[in-house]
Amino acid sequence: MDRPLSTPRYDNPFAGAALQKSTDPLRETRDLLLDQSRAFRKLGPGAADETARIDLRLREIQRAVSENYPLDAAGVSELLADLSERSRRIIEAEGHAATDLERTICPGVGPIVRITLNHAAQP
Repeated sequence: MDRPLSTPRYDNPFAGAALQKSTDPLRETRDLLLDQSRAFRKLGPGAADETARIDLRLREIQRAVSENYPLDAAGVSELLADLSERSRRIIEAEGHAATDLERTICPGVGPIVRITLNHAAQP
């Protein structure tokens, strides 16, 4: 199996905010990615059978969604509203992470990291 030695972590606040939950195939995909990440972190190469099973299911979902998932206007609106909410949660999680980093690196100095991150986010 040609899986890298490490897999992306889908069980952190950023991924939790980014991965949509409101639609069944996307919710199942999110859950499968979480299961796969946890299995690989826990078992390493010993998770090969489990990750192969999950990869197979992910391919099945991809095929089904590609064939059967045209969005109507209401579906597009719901998807965009959900994306907006997830983006807000990502920004909030980044703010908490910046505060934690700030407290760790320069306790008592002030909002240096947050200002830098906010500045970098400006268009």
